[in-house]
Amino acid sequence: MSKHVSLLNTLLIGLIWSVFYLGAGDYLIKQWYQFQILSFTDWKQLVSDFKQGYFQVNSLNSFIFFSILIFFYPLWLFIWYLLRSINLISVFKKRRSSQPHINTPIQNTPKKFTPKKMNMQTGVVFTISPTQTNTTQSASSENTTSQPEINALNDIIKFATPFQAEAFKSIRINDCLLDLSLATDEKALLIVLLNRSNVSWFFDSDQNAPESLWFSEEGHIPSPIYILNQVQDALQAENPTVELKKLIVLTAGSLMDIPESQDICTQHDIQLLQFNNPETPELPTLQSIIETTFDKKEMKNE
Repeated sequence: MSKHVSLLNTLLIGLIWSVFYLGAGDYLIKQWYQFQILSFTDWKQLVSDFKQGYFQVNSLNSFIFFSILIFFYPLWLFIWYLLRSINLISVFKKRRSSQPHINTPIQNTPKKFTPKKMNMQTGVVFTISPTQTNTTQSASSENTTSQPEINALNDIIKFATPFQAEAFKSIRINDCLLDLSLATDEKALLIVLLNRSNVSWFFDSDQNAPESLWFSEEGHIPSPIYILNQVQDALQAENPTVELKKLIVLTAGSLMDIPESQDICTQHDIQLLQFNNPETPELPTLQSIIETTFDKKEMKNE
């Protein structure tokens, strides 16, 4: 069992187990003892009979019935606790990912983000070179870049313009497509954007695998957590001293359970942020991270 038990998974297990256990238990006890254990009226009558001395535990049959009454609900909760380790969300994810789907070829050849270490004085410099590798799509768009995503990218770059950082859009590292990076010689923000309005994403704690996915009612996307971890591994292999911050930024849409999602992302050293997103006002802003990471450009006196 994973160290992190998903609340959504626990509730789903509890729902299925409760329907089976309570339904079957109520039916069997009614057949055996003419007592409905889910009925408040039956419990009220039993307590009244016990107080008046009509019900006594003086035979094997009455002892078994009394034991069932005592242990019925604790047993229900105890078995639910044991069953919560079954990861139904992961099973659902694997079934969805096994369905065949067709990826539309990317029209514009993306760029590969290639870090190079120059020397001890200048530190790390990020450059761009062409690549022909057909690799994993970005999380924010399965096929082509959407207009809302383009608008969000431009708005973020516009906000970052006064700061000492260069913007790299649609870059490939380690077979993963990253939406945006804001970088200097020594540090970089690695950003995956989520930009679907009125969509609530959910995911389980097992995220560091190529088949890891995020789900919503509209479908699924590659795990932003896996993408960011792959990019980080590739960059730090080339430049161990570079400072990297991994960010998942919601420019639209939300998350089914924000506190739990933040907990999972924190396990991977990833920050969940929002950028001008009214659907997630409780998340920290990307603007604040940019402001604390990069210095502002010096204004030249005319």
